[in-house]
Amino acid sequence: MLRTALGRMMAKTILEASFYPVVNGEKADNQEVVGELKRTRLLFQAAGKTYIISQFALATLGQRIELKGKAIQEPCLERDIFIAKRLESKKNVQFVVKAANGLGKVFMAASDSYKPLSMTVIERIYHAFGMENGIGKMRCEGWEIDHSMSRIRFSFLDYEKTNEMAFLYGLDESEAPIPGVEIISSDIGDYAFTIRGFWKMKRGYLYADEVSRKHTGEIDEEKIIDEVRHTIFERYTLLPERFMELLEIDITPDSVRDAATALSNAQQAVLDAETAGRDTADNAAAKARENLEKAEKYAKRQFRDHAKLLEGMVKRIMKVITTTSLQYKKDWTERVVEDLDPSSSYTAYDIMTLILDTQIIVKSDDTVEKMRKSMMKLPYQDYAEYRDAVIDKLALFKERTKKANNDPEEGAA
Repeated sequence: MLRTALGRMMAKTILEASFYPVVNGEKADNQEVVGELKRTRLLFQAAGKTYIISQFALATLGQRIELKGKAIQEPCLERDIFIAKRLESKKNVQFVVKAANGLGKVFMAASDSYKPLSMTVIERIYHAFGMENGIGKMRCEGWEIDHSMSRIRFSFLDYEKTNEMAFLYGLDESEAPIPGVEIISSDIGDYAFTIRGFWKMKRGYLYADEVSRKHTGEIDEEKIIDEVRHTIFERYTLLPERFMELLEIDITPDSVRDAATALSNAQQAVLDAETAGRDTADNAAAKARENLEKAEKYAKRQFRDHAKLLEGMVKRIMKVITTTSLQYKKDWTERVVEDLDPSSSYTAYDIMTLILDTQIIVKSDDTVEKMRKSMMKLPYQDYAEYRDAVIDKLALFKERTKKANNDPEEGAA
């Protein structure tokens, strides 16, 4: 065991056998604490109290003592001597400590400019928005709370613009986008205090403008609320107009829709003829089955090219999304493509929402944030240009046009 006196503080390397925490003289059943102690093997003592060092604190502690990367995460005598020596400097370091069941744990080693922010500011800002947002009734969409940060989302249910959009384009409640705000804060410095606008889609979120404050000064709640009104609420009027433009951009060619309609009609004609009992070689049922075979062949070619078009569109659009790994993007693109139905019709709005509604599966929260922010570009892509470029590059629907000109009956099937 190493004990290096640092005035009122000591750094200790603890033997693994001593890792079990004690509450009221009995071993505490807290395997998460035990596991973390096994990983860090580091405690601090100050003013007669012992504090566990959280994994969350290692990065900021490394910044304060200039020991970065993996070195601070590797428990050894040399590391502990270095930490003890560095903490003898005259620099002030603030430890953010959380306590429970008689145990204190350090979650952040902050500089002296760090200003703590109570989580209750989220509640106060929520009430301010609820009283006078000028948009509509607020509903909580969910929240997340852990040692790193707190996040809560509210949507505005009665927003006039989206209600108008849903009515004009026949969107049901699950398809109409709903505006909202997300409030994020961290009392250990992992996030700045942030309020950002979002649009709730069918299953995913499209993030918009944001207002943020670092933990280095006083948080003026009135100024934040006023800034949110001007940078988030006032711009809610713009995106629904773009959504409606996207709903007007057809990605699916008329020939695909015609093929789907012809196939459906031919299938129904066979059912009708067979139900009527006319089932001989020269009757209406035989003719209906013959027409169905033609319709199926035509639809198969159309749907094949349509699948290539939709996949090419998705790959083009996904290029604007930022990620730290090409594999992440590849996996995500494949999941989007899996949900495509080449027999259905798509607008640019449908393609955008399909991408947004497909779950992001990555290991890093930072990567998720980068991807979400770059997804703000999705509504403003030139979907019509992408559609035409994919059709030309892959020479799609060319065979159909040639055959239709040579065989009017088949082309009309």
